[in-house]
Amino acid sequence: MDFAIGGAAAVCAGFFTNPLEVMKTRMQLQGELLSRGQHAVHYKNVFHAGYVIAKHDGILALQAGLVPGLWFQLVLNGYRFGLYQILDDKGYMKDKKGNLVFYKSVLIGGFAGASGAFIASPFYLIKTHLQSQASKEIAFGHQYHYKGTWSGLWGVFKEQGVKGLFRGGSSAVPRAFVGSTSQLTSFAYCKEFMRKYDILTNSPLLMTFTASMVGGVAISLMMTPFDLVSTRLYNQGVDQFGKGLLYNGYTDCVLKIWKTEGFLGFYKGLGPSYFRLGPHTVLCLVFWDEFKELYSRIKPNATKSKVLVEKPIVEIDGDEMTKLIFDEIKQKLLFPFVQFQRDYYDCSLTNRNKTENQVSKDAAAAILKHNVGIKCSTITPDEDRVKEFNLTQMWPSPNGMIRNALNGTQFRESIICKNVNKYVPGWTKPIIMGRHTFGDQYGGKDLIIKNPSKIFITIKSEDGKEESIEAFTYKGQGVAMLTFNTEDSIRSFAGSCFRMALQRNYPLYFATKSTLLKQYDKLFNEVFLDVYEKEYKKKFEAANLTFELRLIDDMAAQAMKSSGGFLWALKSYDGDVLSDVVGQGFGSMGLMIHSLVSHDGRTIMTEPAHGTVTRHYREYQKGNETSTNPISSIFAWTRGLQHRAKLDNNVELGNFTKNLENATVSTVEAGLVTKDLAPCVFGKDFKETDSDTQPVVQTTYGKIQGQILSTVQEPHLEYYAFRGIPYAKPPLEELRFQPPLKPEPWENVKPCVDYGNSCLQVSKKDGSVLGNEDCLTLNVFTKELNTSNLKPVMFWIHGGAHIRGSSAQFPPDYLIEKPVVFVSINYRLNIFGFFTVNDENAYGNAALKDQVAALEWVQGNIAGFGGDPSRVTICGESSAANSVALLQLSTRARGLFHQVIAESGSALNARYLQRNPLKYAYNIAKYFNVTTETTRDMVEGLQKVDSEELAKAANSSQATGYKTDLYAFPFFPIIEVENSEAIITRSPYQILQSGDFNRG
Repeated sequence: MDFAIGGAAAVCAGFFTNPLEVMKTRMQLQGELLSRGQHAVHYKNVFHAGYVIAKHDGILALQAGLVPGLWFQLVLNGYRFGLYQILDDKGYMKDKKGNLVFYKSVLIGGFAGASGAFIASPFYLIKTHLQSQASKEIAFGHQYHYKGTWSGLWGVFKEQGVKGLFRGGSSAVPRAFVGSTSQLTSFAYCKEFMRKYDILTNSPLLMTFTASMVGGVAISLMMTPFDLVSTRLYNQGVDQFGKGLLYNGYTDCVLKIWKTEGFLGFYKGLGPSYFRLGPHTVLCLVFWDEFKELYSRIKPNATKSKVLVEKPIVEIDGDEMTKLIFDEIKQKLLFPFVQFQRDYYDCSLTNRNKTENQVSKDAAAAILKHNVGIKCSTITPDEDRVKEFNLTQMWPSPNGMIRNALNGTQFRESIICKNVNKYVPGWTKPIIMGRHTFGDQYGGKDLIIKNPSKIFITIKSEDGKEESIEAFTYKGQGVAMLTFNTEDSIRSFAGSCFRMALQRNYPLYFATKSTLLKQYDKLFNEVFLDVYEKEYKKKFEAANLTFELRLIDDMAAQAMKSSGGFLWALKSYDGDVLSDVVGQGFGSMGLMIHSLVSHDGRTIMTEPAHGTVTRHYREYQKGNETSTNPISSIFAWTRGLQHRAKLDNNVELGNFTKNLENATVSTVEAGLVTKDLAPCVFGKDFKETDSDTQPVVQTTYGKIQGQILSTVQEPHLEYYAFRGIPYAKPPLEELRFQPPLKPEPWENVKPCVDYGNSCLQVSKKDGSVLGNEDCLTLNVFTKELNTSNLKPVMFWIHGGAHIRGSSAQFPPDYLIEKPVVFVSINYRLNIFGFFTVNDENAYGNAALKDQVAALEWVQGNIAGFGGDPSRVTICGESSAANSVALLQLSTRARGLFHQVIAESGSALNARYLQRNPLKYAYNIAKYFNVTTETTRDMVEGLQKVDSEELAKAANSSQATGYKTDLYAFPFFPIIEVENSEAIITRSPYQILQSGDFNRG
């Protein structure tokens, strides 16, 4: 549909601008290869050209070449806009922060234009010929006499063949590359600039119009010389051999124009070129944007462009585990679906130290400017952190600075999931915590008293008067703290709380310790009462809501006994502590919404309701798996974007954020939870190794414990999941490249609740190394553990060109609804799965032998899971279909399965069979300076190479000597020499011809 939209937009624009194209063509041919003053001037300027053409050739001549011109626009721009939009949607033109990358936009825009122009070249040829046809009195250039588009195409083809139809293609490619990249890049950057500086963001159509005007100027200045050369080459006459009468090719044309007409000769027709390209660009790009918007409205369920956010949001980056989660959220949940401009500030502890905390001040100012901030959790350093990060001082939390700048209220509310059991069961309705964020401990001063001393509070007024109050006498060491607040800030806090209570239709309780802090808390109470009486009392009474001042200890006790459903307002420190208590009472701090709202409600900053999760981050640094709850971070993004949608009246963005929140909650309610939520979902006594509460199955190697999960889709059927079951020894060190060995048995119950490591592979996205060599695991999913009524087994092998992929990519939710037992596996990939030296030191095809080992495990164990070992169907797609087909041909796999499903692949696909494996084995050995004197030396040397370095090298043409493309790589299945564990020792064709293959 992206191609159709682009083509339709260009056709609409072309209809209106074709007369200008006729004038441009005539003026570019005027005085061909003649210097100024040596030729007649029939067309003085664009307006005169239009008059002369209409006078001599008739008004309809201004639409000459319309049909091939529109076909050219349809093919060229349908392909160009469509490809550009698809690649943009996939994020290929953006950096990790979502910003447009200049060189990527240039290359993609240019490639899309050049390739589209070449494909459409025959239509441009005939268009030029028809538009150059003129009365003898005003004719320039070679004159053709076609009756129409199709007669012209047939005539050229008849005389010169297919080559003749593309004879101007050499000029079309540079013309279109320069034109397309200058137009699309300037258009994209102009729109991005206007969004960044809030120019015309309230009028998307006017923004598109303005940006397209800039694009029109850019394309006219950049493309006119290339366009002129293209026109000359397309229009020149040819001899009987199809050779040009004036120019021998592109370079010859450029040189002859330069010598005879000079530099300005390349800019002949600049006026009509701009008058044609400018309006054409404007119309084309405006139609393009409007058609995309129209399509998104009439076809809401179709694949469409990203949700567009016109005004920026402020992103404040942070530290440790939460930073990693933020990055995952952006890459997986936001960037593929939402296009938005981010004003980015790195408030990580290292950068705050580097900028002397200026970045925090800048971030606060940016939030006030743009009204929406989304903040990652940050480290508030203590003495240990000062040493760890080598800080110049113990920098304060950026939260306090931002909160003071916004002078607002922080609201926290738990996310309710039906299956999350609360630690306070009586809380059936949310409790919204309203926390004051100005002053108190977070803006106060604290100090250490080292010697016997007296401490005073001194007040100096503006009129010079001074008052000093003795606070305490120290007889030894001690500490002191001064906190403060202002009536204006308290008044803003009160107004925010009353406004939120009315919005949510909740009663409001404000709790302090006024019996102890008789002056400090008294002011808070007096201000709340004053605001209530003057501004909100009638509104509360009309809504049948109540407001009460409470003592904090009484309110805490009352909250525990309540059913929830109220707004609890607190001072800064009290709110910080008690909001955590309430969050945990609802199940988890990871299930909280956290937002800071300014006193007028217009500006908001959202952030996760937890810290940087240091404990998990330490495990992550060690390379261990973690189970960190991302939900609060997801809602930080959704609530921030929701406020942006509210301010901008962006309905589509608002719907997207609500859908994302619903999907997040649905995932939890389906039983897919992190470890912090597992006790709340599966019971407070839940333990991963607790075999009393989770399903346990005896295998030939020991007992394994799984989990009870629910399908994502309704009606959320429960099923048993056993994930990460080892079916072979970890293929490490001397076992690298070797056939798999049976796993070691275990004595205790082995938890098999998480997917095993994916096998080592290089990310297609960023080139990073993923996974682990210790990866030979499989997963079993079944609706019931009924060993008396065995069900068919579906054995799934994942695809990925034999170099990437994981069983975790294929959850069982839909297949498990059928009466089958579903098994999925991980197996070695790339060099780890297919390295060979063609002898006993490394026969090769280790990946296929992994699959056989997994099938042997199924035969010996699947009955314990309710699966029938006599009804095993092996399935795979793409490269895995190649695996399935090879296993069907292999005597080594005989009797291990009974049916096959090979989706989009076969054993006969030559690209999945490496014919020269030794070449690449020796190349990789030489790359790592491993001796190749004997194959044993080579294998043992490579077994000692770091696994991640080996994974990277296998994807490097420099290391392997193989020119890697999208589908073929140096380490693929091979035809093995004879050995007892060989998969195939003859070509697939020979095996098929012999009939000696597995038939079920």
